[in-house]
Amino acid sequence: MAHLKLYDRKNALVAADLLNDRVLPWFEAQEVPLLRVLSDRGSEYCGNVEHHEYELYLAIENVDHSRTKARSPQTNGICERFQRTLLVGVACRRHRVLPRCFAQKALLQP
Repeated sequence: MAHLKLYDRKNALVAADLLNDRVLPWFEAQEVPLLRVLSDRGSEYCGNVEHHEYELYLAIENVDHSRTKARSPQTNGICERFQRTLLVGVACRRHRVLPRCFAQKALLQP
């Protein structure tokens, strides 16, 4: 499942906003609790709960936060590949050549 929203910055507040605006409402509509999220160790996702908007939001919503292991390209590679596939899909849709363009570009990318 992917939730997409475009922002002009990348920080903890934006990450928390996406959870609040798109992710949690979707899970609530499905009547499925969101128990855990997995993120990389970027500064927008990791910090002290008392001073970090994303960590604070997860604590308030009682969602566990798992992080990828440091220097673990296997786990991070899966996430990076998924993000690239989404970006190719957005680019193809913008040029109104979906799904053929999407399939070709997604398959050609390593």
